[in-house]
Amino acid sequence: MTKAIIFDLEGTLADTEPLHLKAHKRALADFGIKINEDDYIKEGAYKKSSDFYFKMSLKYNAEITETDLRKIKEEKKRYYLDLINEVTLYPGVTELLESLKQNYKLAIASATTREIIFKILSNAKIVNLFDVIISGEDVLKNKPSPDIYLKSSEDLEISPSLCVVVEDSETGVQSAKSANMKCIAVPNRYTKNQDFSKADIVLNDIHEVSTELINNLFQLA
Repeated sequence: MTKAIIFDLEGTLADTEPLHLKAHKRALADFGIKINEDDYIKEGAYKKSSDFYFKMSLKYNAEITETDLRKIKEEKKRYYLDLINEVTLYPGVTELLESLKQNYKLAIASATTREIIFKILSNAKIVNLFDVIISGEDVLKNKPSPDIYLKSSEDLEISPSLCVVVEDSETGVQSAKSANMKCIAVPNRYTKNQDFSKADIVLNDIHEVSTELINNLFQLA
């Protein structure tokens, strides 16, 4: 019986969060708001950018309008796209994917845009390792809604009960579990303090993902 592993991309396979932070810093600095890494970890990582910007404007006593918020979001996206070629995979990811590909179908389910997904995967030369690639643009509701994982399951033509998700954030885990899938959480330095209690297992490093571990999760289904 065919089974599948569905990966989040940013922060899970690719080390993107430092670049997101850099882009947020540049966009907010244009409006006189100078944030630090701790601000991003506590209030910005994997949360709505508009909420993050509003909280930072209050913290740093900067008056911004709804129009300003839209401009900051646009500038952040532009700055991040300028940095996208600097994105690298975590060490050993390619080898892990090649190993898992021998036994499972593989998919990407990322809340970001298709443009960013394919840029990262193409630069890393791993597009061909995935049977299905789903972006936040392909569903009506993004994470923590289950839509993106249900869409992945549908396109893979594999039951949700036969899919294991690998995620790095609390919202991603919520999304996977709401889709009735097993979920492996691999927090990074920006998400390590989030709530991963809903995950089936929490790992310290992506290298700990293995065929044996995944088979054990399927046996618990």
